[in-house]
Amino acid sequence: MKKSTIVVQPLEGPESATIRSTEPVVLGSDASCDYSVEAPGVSKQHAEVYRVGDLWWVRDLGTDDGTYLDGDIIEAEPVSRKAVLELGTGGIALLLKPDVLDR
Repeated sequence: MKKSTIVVQPLEGPESATIRSTEPVVLGSDASCDYSVEAPGVSKQHAEVYRVGDLWWVRDLGTDDGTYLDGDIIEAEPVSRKAVLELGTGGIALLLKPDVLDR
């Protein structure tokens, strides 16, 4: 059986900052986040990447500086292909890659 996964990696920087998850991922500047980043414009809990069925979604968690998917500001959007996620204005850019992993 196959299980849907998401890969989150920085567009620039160390590959060691890449994560692969089958569970929801909270992104933000707080150390308690699943993917913690310190950058201007990034809120403590900024965005969440989560799965509905086999489709991954990303949603803004009520931030002032917004969440952008492929350059467009979003509240919640599906991620059906490789996409660039930006946290805030002038924040960090991450690559989201939905994937399938054998269970």
